[in-house]
Amino acid sequence: MRWLAAAVAVGLVASVSAVALALSTDTAQIQNSDFTTDTLDAPTSLAATGGLTISLTWTATSDTYAAGHRVYRATSSGGSYSQIAQLTPRTTVTHIDNPGIGTWFYVTKAYVQNWESASSNEVSCTRTILTYSC
Repeated sequence: MRWLAAAVAVGLVASVSAVALALSTDTAQIQNSDFTTDTLDAPTSLAATGGLTISLTWTATSDTYAAGHRVYRATSSGGSYSQIAQLTPRTTVTHIDNPGIGTWFYVTKAYVQNWESASSNEVSCTRTILTYSC
């Protein structure tokens, strides 16, 4: 990359496309990169409030590079969970749900592309005929 900066400084690179080609074909190794060993921090403090709907709130992941959060719901504690929402940006930390009669279990996960964090804590709510109790 130093040769590219020097070439630009002395005017040897004539076009933007030549610079783009040089950047896209640079195969220099990134030294001391910890990205491959990083874990995406899970959202925390998931809470549910009942009433006519279920209001889920949580504290966003501390990883600022996360794209957002995914909300999962199950019919039994511990899963098997199904994704019911994908929320962006990362600072969005609420979701309203209105499933049918029964007991519902929820977790949230942070995500970036296809990479997900571990699950948040689990919360549950039970719907009777008219309202949810959490």
